[in-house]
Amino acid sequence: HNHWLFPIVVGEPQRICDVLQANGIDSSTGSTQLALVTPLPSELPAPPTPRAERMLKHICYIPVTGHSPDWLLRRIVNVLAKATSDMPLPPPPKL
Repeated sequence: HNHWLFPIVVGEPQRICDVLQANGIDSSTGSTQLALVTPLPSELPAPPTPRAERMLKHICYIPVTGHSPDWLLRRIVNVLAKATSDMPLPPPPKL
């Protein structure tokens, strides 16, 4: 099976992943190749990247295949909607 890790940004990624997993939907807060780019020594000091850092700390990854049926995608959306209904988005970074 081919799948992609589809990232979603949520206020409490571990809690959301736990809810998804409790509903039979595989999810993860890690195991990806997304990472902050480290500047070369000649580029130091590098400007801060608070938005990227915040995003990476608040990601929950959902596996989605190119052939995921509509009913499964609707199920994932419904579980996410219920799990996040009382959860605000993470605060914006201070620049």
